[in-house]
Amino acid sequence: TGLELITEMRRKKPDLKFILISGYSEFDYAKWAIDNQINAYLLKPIDENELIDVFCSYQTESLSEVERIVGILESYGVKCWYAARDCKENHAPEIIAMIKHCKVFLLFEDGNVATNPRGDILNEVNMACTLYNRGKIKIIRLKLSDNELESPDLVYYVGRIQHTKFFDRSMQESTKEILFKISDILGRNILNVANDEKKISRTNKVQ
Repeated sequence: TGLELITEMRRKKPDLKFILISGYSEFDYAKWAIDNQINAYLLKPIDENELIDVFCSYQTESLSEVERIVGILESYGVKCWYAARDCKENHAPEIIAMIKHCKVFLLFEDGNVATNPRGDILNEVNMACTLYNRGKIKIIRLKLSDNELESPDLVYYVGRIQHTKFFDRSMQESTKEILFKISDILGRNILNVANDEKKISRTNKVQ
């Protein structure tokens, strides 16, 4: 089978890169792809919208902030994915696939996430950190409150990753920092400071 072939080729040539294209959306297949360091897991028929730049991890209390930030990022051509808008049918397999496909894992760290994160957030962060430690993706912590991390799991996973503050500075200043970070990660010049100052300001006001 294809899975057996990948296992054998991985044993012989560990540096090879693999993209798994499958008609199966079951959790076990997606988990196998993660566990075996498959570079991408695509479901047939392939949708180019699955090839995303940013995966947004959040609790429902922060949905309005997610929508605002996503609106700004997408106005600069950054493809974002968040469950409330983009999840179609099979919740767990879709989330696994999107984390695997993304280049940036954006954690919206509000007071609830910092002090008492739900299990689904911890699952997402756990998976993202596995990929982060392999050099597959980058993680950005977006700090929405002055609450310090109290969850031992989050301290363990992301405590050493520098955060971007949103709660004690202007939205424009914070937005610029995020855009610069994502631009650097993607290797694309998505932000021209001289030309885009007014655009950021206008987008923030509309949002």
